[in-house]
Amino acid sequence: MKSCLVLFLFLALAALTSGKEECAGTCVAERNCNIPHGRGSCPDNKVCCLEVELTPRAGNCSLNEGQCPSAGGFCRMRCRGKPQLEATCGIKNCLCCDLCKGKEKRKCKKYGFCTRKQNGDQQQCSNNEVVIEKGCKRSKDCVCCANCQGTERKKCSKIGGKCLKEATHKRTEMIEKGCKLSECTCWAIPCKELQECTDAKGTCVRKEKDCPSGILEKKYCKGKKCKCCLPQASTTTTTDPTTNTSTSMASTT
Repeated sequence: MKSCLVLFLFLALAALTSGKEECAGTCVAERNCNIPHGRGSCPDNKVCCLEVELTPRAGNCSLNEGQCPSAGGFCRMRCRGKPQLEATCGIKNCLCCDLCKGKEKRKCKKYGFCTRKQNGDQQQCSNNEVVIEKGCKRSKDCVCCANCQGTERKKCSKIGGKCLKEATHKRTEMIEKGCKLSECTCWAIPCKELQECTDAKGTCVRKEKDCPSGILEKKYCKGKKCKCCLPQASTTTTTDPTTNTSTSMASTT
């Protein structure tokens, strides 16, 4: 008797569910669905959805950040006093917040700024900027980017050097410790040796201490603080033949 009752209930349930397909998408509330599937059954008055529109609840904003990461921001429900960037997030009503703003340590605050690290380890600094290691308080998510321009020391600027990330086509002479930032290098245009210096077998130098002879000629080289270091003049001893003859006759006598 009991077995017959179980069989009857099973057949009744099968009859009720016949003709209904299993949802091939996600069962969500209708208001959160961008593209309904149209087929497939879902419980609790939900619809079968192919593309779900996430709402800006806690944690959801970071699931699809759209253009925000490339602008250096993070998608959040509220920016909580941090600047809001113009870039859009992938989820409606989420805000792109500059959470790295104000996280600069002393060195970074003086020379650069903190921005978001893109894709975790990838640094998000432009090609002409250098990275100041550990320059941000939020070092896991933020990176300090700095421009080398304006960091020249006196020894760099007085010879027309520029602090850069790397050498250029014209600036190929490296001036050691010429920049206030260790991540930057002072590059200067090398001295140009003119024909007069070459003919005199000299070499162009910027500092007097680099010239062993101490003989410098400014006009023979082109460039800021450049001078031609001339070789030491050779000294030759000449002998008077008259004196030698007289000495020989005296010794014979």
